[in-house]
Amino acid sequence: MTQNLAQSLRLPKVRTSISVTGIGETHTSVRQAALITITPSASDTPAYSTSALVLKSLTRYLPNRSSFRIQWPHLKDLNLVDQNFAESDPIDVLIGADSFGALILDGVRKGAANKPIAQNTVLGWIISGPTGGERPGQRIDVEEISHTTQLTPEDQACEDHFLRTHYQNPDGRYVVRLPFKNGPSISIGESRNSALQNYLRAENRLKQEPTKAAEYHAFLKEYADLEHMQRVPDNEKPSDPTQIVFIPHHAVFWKSSATIRQRPKWRVAHESAKVGQMVLMQNALAPPCRWELGRITACHPGVDGLTQVVTVKTARSQYKRPIVKLCFLPIDINFSQSSAMADGVNTEPCNEGEVDDDQM
Repeated sequence: MTQNLAQSLRLPKVRTSISVTGIGETHTSVRQAALITITPSASDTPAYSTSALVLKSLTRYLPNRSSFRIQWPHLKDLNLVDQNFAESDPIDVLIGADSFGALILDGVRKGAANKPIAQNTVLGWIISGPTGGERPGQRIDVEEISHTTQLTPEDQACEDHFLRTHYQNPDGRYVVRLPFKNGPSISIGESRNSALQNYLRAENRLKQEPTKAAEYHAFLKEYADLEHMQRVPDNEKPSDPTQIVFIPHHAVFWKSSATIRQRPKWRVAHESAKVGQMVLMQNALAPPCRWELGRITACHPGVDGLTQVVTVKTARSQYKRPIVKLCFLPIDINFSQSSAMADGVNTEPCNEGEVDDDQM
């Protein structure tokens, strides 16, 4: 029976777990059942009680239109269970074969070929069979059990992640973040206070040496200008500091040098970042043997003039990747040049001094 009928009759429901299989091996999971009593429409007896499975919907009424109604002489003067059997009213109850046998009585009325048959039951006469109103070649409706796709919690999380994170870039390609499983929280521990104390000790030490302090602050400013670090906005600060690792900063000064020896991040570009170089694109979701092979087709220097991002062309598409996410292959440069020339690509190294401002 349908949920609408169960709610209209205010029937008490019980929990159950049954899988119903229909045509085409379609599966529908049933979670509720209700006790019902079936009686003829004109009297209260006889009455039959059974347990009915509750589903959202059952099937469509066949045929799905009422214009086919034809006068069948052999069905006249019969007390039909459904007097409006040709109407497209929703079907709320289906009687299974286990209960149908107890309802059948003696009495069958047959008409001509391609006409319906009437069967007598304790509830009244029921009809079944062809209507004879279908034209050759016309589409035939087949009963089917409605079913919905049941997603697992992990599948639903992936669907929600895609809808929440995907977008289309100006090139027309769709971008989506990689999904990660969120496991139980790990107690990493408090590290912010330790990192903060290390920084404050370095600042207090530099107060006694203004020259070193100026050079140190100039280094930090350059580091921030190159976008190797940035200030965390207030709205992005973690609510639970124990789930964030703060790396302590330790400033080292060389007494043998007149100035601070500093080695900022990205000071040296990768020597293999050349147009035409063969690379493997690292993929966190695949083993190294499944990494995609590609060729560098363009280099993109940053504001500091160093190349840290390149364009890689593969057999499937073209990507922009940082060089730290690439695995450079030890292939002879002569082979790379000859292969690239066949593709119309120059294999000269990225000349950082000749890059236009609009490419930076």
